[in-house]
Amino acid sequence: MIRSLTLSMGMGLALLTASLCGADEVFPVVHNEPITVRLVGGKDGQPLVHAHLILVGGYDENDIRHGLWQQETLTDEQGRARLSKALANLPFLQVWVGKKHLCEANVKTSHFSVELIRRDGLSAPNRCGTAVVEDAPGVFTVYVKSAGEKSLSMKAKDFLLPPRCRLSAAKQFGHSTAEAVAALIDATAAAAIAASEAAPAARSAPTPAKEAAPDPPASDRPSKEELPLNLLLASNNSNLQATDSLL
Repeated sequence: MIRSLTLSMGMGLALLTASLCGADEVFPVVHNEPITVRLVGGKDGQPLVHAHLILVGGYDENDIRHGLWQQETLTDEQGRARLSKALANLPFLQVWVGKKHLCEANVKTSHFSVELIRRDGLSAPNRCGTAVVEDAPGVFTVYVKSAGEKSLSMKAKDFLLPPRCRLSAAKQFGHSTAEAVAALIDATAAAAIAASEAAPAARSAPTPAKEAAPDPPASDRPSKEELPLNLLLASNNSNLQATDSLL
């Protein structure tokens, strides 16, 4: 009897302690920090203003694929748009741009961690050029391909220095050294791009036909006085033979 009463009191105290300790926690966790999507050009890094954004959020890849939570908005004069509170509190985010091509690969399946965006900032891959925008907490940078702009070939993309590597190099060696290294790598990438684009054009260009050398003008031709003696004798002999054949 006493033992059962003791057990009941112990269980009651345990439940009371658990309820008191968990009273301050709310599930799911609601974050009030704003999440911003920044849209820039992959080649020049300039913001894209008044662009139509389609933002898709979800708890997993299946939610993203079916588009369970969506938001449509326009970027402002700085190329930015803010997520709604609903999307800002979901684990994953996917960004689409109306009538524009993104510079990242596998656009249909790619999605990014909202928690990582909130904590450190994040940038989508840029396969359109060498533009780099520094990450900032709460900001997700998306690179967009301009009209008529071609994506880099695989060989040229291998030369590009990722944004995180640039920031790491700047912290370790200083901005001047990091920028010098980045400039060298960007120049190598530009040369590889130019070579890759020039090779098909050179192969497709028709080979020009060789023109016959024009006859020299009469003023440049040597006179009989300037010809060697053997050539003059040969010319006279041919004329005599022609005369004998006529006679």
